[in-house]
This record gives sequence, C-alpha cells and structure tokens, in this order.
Amino acid sequence: MFITILSIYLMLGFLLLLFNPAKQVIKDEFFKFSMTNSLAVVASHKKLSVKTRILIFKIAIITGFILLWPILYSGVIKQYKKSHEHVEDISTEEEFGAKFRFMGGRGALSCRDCNFSQELTSFTHGYHQGDEGLHKCSTSGFQCQSCGMLTTRSEIQPFVKSEHTETLKGVPIEQRANVIQHMLFMVKMCKDNMKKTPKKRWLGTWEPTVIQYSKELENVSTEEINIIEEKQKAHNEACEAALVCECGGKLDREELLFCPKCKSKSLDYDMHYIT
Repeated sequence: MFITILSIYLMLGFLLLLFNPAKQVIKDEFFKFSMTNSLAVVASHKKLSVKTRILIFKIAIITGFILLWPILYSGVIKQYKKSHEHVEDISTEEEFGAKFRFMGGRGALSCRDCNFSQELTSFTHGYHQGDEGLHKCSTSGFQCQSCGMLTTRSEIQPFVKSEHTETLKGVPIEQRANVIQHMLFMVKMCKDNMKKTPKKRWLGTWEPTVIQYSKELENVSTEEINIIEEKQKAHNEACEAALVCECGGKLDREELLFCPKCKSKSLDYDMHYIT
C-alpha cells in the first residue's frame, strides 16, 4: 500500500513538470543558472566544467520538485503569474525574449513553438597568432532581419596585443599602438566618469590613471595617434560593411531573436561553453 501511494505521489510530481506553470518556471531557472554560473566558473577557474555544473543543477531541481512538489507548487504558481504579469506590462518587442547580448559563449538555440534547433556562437573571444604577435579576436552571432538566418562574423583586432600597460618605455615597436590605444581609452573613460560623478564618489584610481597616462601620452605625436585612430576606424568600418546577409538583408545582434522557421520569439538558449 505504501509503495503504491509513494509511486502515485512521485508520478504526480513528474507529471506536473511536463506542463505549465512548473515547466516554464523551471526552464527559466535553468536558463538563468546556465548564464550566471558559466561566467562565474570561467572567472574563478574552477575545475568543475560548466556542463557538469549545469547538469548537477538540473538533476537537483527536478529531483527536488518531484519530492517536494506539494510544498513548492504554490511558489511556482506565484512565480509563473508574476512573470506573465510582467510580460503584459512591458513592450514584448523591446523587452521580452532572447538577445545575443545576454547570451554568452556557444550553445544551441531552440524554438518552443516548433522543432527548430541550431548550434550557434553568441560570443567567444581569444587571441589570434599573427606574424608579429598575438591579436585579440572574437566571434559574434548575428541574425538577418529579413530571412532570419543565424550566422556569425569573426574579427581580428588590427594591433598586436601588449602586456605593457603602465608605460611606453621598453615597449616593442609592433606593440606600441596597442599600448597607446589602451592609454587613450583609459584617459577618456576616467575623465568622463570624473565629469559626471561627484568628487567625493570618485574611484581612487581615476585621477591617478589620468595623470599617469596623460604624462606618457605627452611623448606621443598627434600624427602617430591619428594613424592609430584611422587604422582602427578603417577596421571598424570593414567589420560593419560585412554585416550583410546572403539575401541582402541586414545582420543584427541587438534585436530580439526570432525563429527562422516559424518567426516565433519564444526561444531557449542552452550554452555549452564560454571563452
């Protein structure tokens, strides 16, 4: 008798997982965990792989719900209602859905409304070995706003990466542009932050950074800075010009993603790894 009651109890918990609201709430939790914890694992260099952590989380959540569904189900209903009320209060076109900017690494994008699924890269980055040294590189995902095709574009930065960031003294000539570019960026960023932030709230690094890098840049000619900026501008323009689909449509990574097959915006992203 006890075994029969226990079996029915567990079966009810399992069946509840197959339908909303439990199905949607748990799926949303899986997505949030895969995004936040994948980044945390990379940042902390933990030995446990991203996929293993996500698998353990999924097993724990599913098992916990099946065992404790009478206690958890009311909370699941509240969360489901809260999420849907939020969706009704915002512009669906602008706020609710999958966007590349919130999706890291490489994974699989699937549609909840049809059987579409595709492996794709949202964003990965690393280094490319050039003739004179390492260049920063990245691969970014895009979607054609006309035909819906999901594709990628790769980019290799024009300047050789340098480990030197504090001074231009002793920097190899092929790495000089990268250091100058870094210093110009940091000076501008710190100055901008100092202008819009009350002095009592300044970070302790802003003013010293401006002073130090400005002093280093005094030894850099305007002509050299212009050459660096023009080369970067040409690189950026070339990358922008490549954002055209085979069909002639515009490739974009800022808009909400939609299913290339049925045009639904109800999509799930399962990240496999991130770099």
